Amino acid sequence: MALSDQLFAQIGVYQQPHKESNYQLVNRLLSTDAQTELYAGVGSYQEQHREKVDNYLNRNNVLPNVSMSDPEFFRKLFIQHVEKINSQTSNQYKVGDPDTRGTNPEQATITMESFLGKDGAELYRLALEEEMNSREYREGVFSASTTHYEGEKWSKRAVVIVAGPSSSGKTVSAVQAVKTTAQFMPKVPGDMSGNDVVAVDGGVAREVSQIRKLAIQASIAKGYTGIKDLHEQSAVLGKAKDRVQEALFKTDTGVGVVIPETFSMWIKPLNAIKKLMPRIEALPNTKHVFCRVEGEEPGLFQKVVSFLGSRRAWKTDQFDAEQKFDMNSTQGIPESKAYGASGFKFGDMGSRMAEKWFESNSKDKLRMVVINDMILVKPNPNGQKNNWIPAEQNDKGAIAISKRAFDTWTKNPDPDKSDLKSYSRTSEGRPPPIIKTSAEIDIAIAYQTLLNRRMDLLGQRANIRNLENNPEKEAMLTKKIDNIELAIKAIESPNLTDKHSVEQSKAQVSNVLKDMKAEGQLAMFFSTTKKALETAISAFEKTSAALESSQEKKVEPAQPVAATPEQQSSSEGIKNFSSFKNNFKSQIMAAKPPPDLSEEVEATAAPSA
Repeated sequence: MALSDQLFAQIGVYQQPHKESNYQLVNRLLSTDAQTELYAGVGSYQEQHREKVDNYLNRNNVLPNVSMSDPEFFRKLFIQHVEKINSQTSNQYKVGDPDTRGTNPEQATITMESFLGKDGAELYRLALEEEMNSREYREGVFSASTTHYEGEKWSKRAVVIVAGPSSSGKTVSAVQAVKTTAQFMPKVPGDMSGNDVVAVDGGVAREVSQIRKLAIQASIAKGYTGIKDLHEQSAVLGKAKDRVQEALFKTDTGVGVVIPETFSMWIKPLNAIKKLMPRIEALPNTKHVFCRVEGEEPGLFQKVVSFLGSRRAWKTDQFDAEQKFDMNSTQGIPESKAYGASGFKFGDMGSRMAEKWFESNSKDKLRMVVINDMILVKPNPNGQKNNWIPAEQNDKGAIAISKRAFDTWTKNPDPDKSDLKSYSRTSEGRPPPIIKTSAEIDIAIAYQTLLNRRMDLLGQRANIRNLENNPEKEAMLTKKIDNIELAIKAIESPNLTDKHSVEQSKAQVSNVLKDMKAEGQLAMFFSTTKKALETAISAFEKTSAALESSQEKKVEPAQPVAATPEQQSSSEGIKNFSSFKNNFKSQIMAAKPPPDLSEEVEATAAPSA
């Protein structure tokens, strides 16, 4: 069978990732009005299709062997054009430095017009427009964007924004963000049917496109790493993302939404992105959640993002393998979307500014932070097998891997363990992202501050006991230490996904603050202890407010907590918060406390200290 005949048979036949057909999924999850939004523009395009065909033929003076009334006219002509290009021995990538494609893939791309010719580039745009204005494509994008999450049915719909620079891991983080959001969603008692969540992601619209994949496959077959300006030439696909979003905002079926967004245009006052969150806030029966991706090591984060952006955009290896043409296969296909280094700054800054807007204006206030702990490493050229060292973006053999996975692999003493590159492709080598609510981070900061304050006071008491022999001062310090230990124990103890437990801890810390004020144990100005306690109380309030539950328990009066003995670690026997603290240790230490909390107070044994 000729290549064109093989590909003709695939036109409009998209992957069916769910048990039901793409059309059935759309029909089940979208209301009638919402479906109208999804298909908007399809009918008017089809009415103009014959006119577009006539205009194309008149401009190019060609006699095609495809019927002019064929709704797949431009796609079939483009396939024939690709087949012609593929059969030619010219326009082949001229291999220079053998490492160029592997280390500097941007230098081995080709522009669309240079590759396909001026007529071919025009034909690509027309074929892509034709595909985007087909019902089958819109349904394919919607279906590929939909994920079903098992568990209790939510009584509200969740709309989760995942913000961060391009290539920072937003799409990967979206799944974990939804799973974390589920802990805070009100539920329908007894309904275990789960929840469908649809991503509004331009990357999905690009990945589903058959014509776009075919263009990339054709360039790879000629040895190029990708088409340099493919993203600009494919601008029409952005409309598909818009249609999915409008359909989801229109529907009343309760389907969830997750939106990976760079917010790089937030700095522009009149940009449409400024309207996104106010629209979400106005949606009925909706819980709005904001999640932002940041790097574990800020200085390294931009390098990792740049590396991932480049490797995602361009093919870097296996050019000797025969390129198979399959318009529904994504295997080995790079995105061909050039990464702009300047975009990191605007994406990071815009995401933080959007987060500030959310914090100030959202009625829900549920914010999360995703920690990207990816690092760059390469084989040590002077070392033994399985010896890897830090790398730069263009270093030969460099790979990106989670620091947690790298540490686990490095500590594995088995001499026959898999090589790091292979390990990085396994599920163990790709651990889920670290994601915590902003309240959990505030609690961690308060907890660490109180631990430090406790150690400081223990030192003061030891000095008084050994050098001053002042029982009265020693007794006052002991009482203050006991109160701080009560607060530490209260902060450690709650299950942060249980409203009753959170309310108990909030009440206990509030009682400690009240007692310390009454006993004159807090400085009037700039008290480290006071600010830490207030931070913890505020964080518990935010967590409690987010934990909406259809079966909310009545909060019982706070029970007194026994003081922790000095000889025993204050974290011994605690699981919920300690687990978070241990896994998130580097983030706790790196997180910046509120301005007042960062000020140290001189140690003193006076009651007002």
